[in-house]
Amino acid sequence: MNKAVRLPEYPDTQAMTIDLIPPLRRAAMAFEPYSDWNALSVWSWGERAAIASLSGNLVLQLPDYETGDLVTSLLGHCDVTAAALRLLEDVERLHLVPEPVAQACLRHPALAVAPDPDNDDYIMSLDHLSGARHPRARHVRRFRRRHGADASCEILDPSSGEVRVAALDLFDAWAELGGHDMDEAAAERAALTRAMEITRLGLGEVVATGVRIGGRLVAFEISELLQPPWVMCHFGKADHSFVGLSDFNDIWHVEVLSQQGSYTNWNWMQDLGLPGLREHKQRLHPTRTLRKFTIRKTG
Repeated sequence: MNKAVRLPEYPDTQAMTIDLIPPLRRAAMAFEPYSDWNALSVWSWGERAAIASLSGNLVLQLPDYETGDLVTSLLGHCDVTAAALRLLEDVERLHLVPEPVAQACLRHPALAVAPDPDNDDYIMSLDHLSGARHPRARHVRRFRRRHGADASCEILDPSSGEVRVAALDLFDAWAELGGHDMDEAAAERAALTRAMEITRLGLGEVVATGVRIGGRLVAFEISELLQPPWVMCHFGKADHSFVGLSDFNDIWHVEVLSQQGSYTNWNWMQDLGLPGLREHKQRLHPTRTLRKFTIRKTG
């Protein structure tokens, strides 16, 4: 696996660069698409992210999504217990560990494995979120009654300067309207900016949709087509002064995704333990989760 990645052997690491997106994507394809190991996500969120090889496995260091503190994760099949023990000589705990790795470490007497539900990825069914099947279809009907005549659905080009400016303006309005602390929102804004910039290089199959009212972008969603049947949701924002707009844009986005081929599973990433975000994702009735764990030494 790591011959293709050509990374330094831990404890040496290599900062995440654009050049590492294709090899990291190829390496992660041996597993289900955990959001933290998605190459575009690592690039977008990880301005301080670094990657290394460790005895045939991958090591990822990236900033915690809330605190910004560096955390370490592990992915691979090659004697991962030994790799975990090596990493735990340098860090107190491994975070965001995918279930296959955690299961391999579960019975080792020197390792304590614990679920990390705040970081489990929600997997949605594209079919379940389409049209009238959408769990919040009545909110969509309400939006259409009030704003349907003025709303236009578009496929967006995130590499366009106009789209990038409009999306960031919408992000700022979303943060202010929702009472979000702008310092806390700054990390997500930076990640969104980096994700839109990378689309200009054609690295990955990105699908972006939006809704405009009166010419103004009021909702957008950005996803990435992975190996069928998988799609990764990266960003989505809506002006919540329009009731039902977020759900309306979900349905439009799903319609576009469904036209791309045999895609059925949509990874909506984690909820970070935030009550509002958890409620929003759970009410869409995910079909399953991709579970993650922490690992530390016992005693």
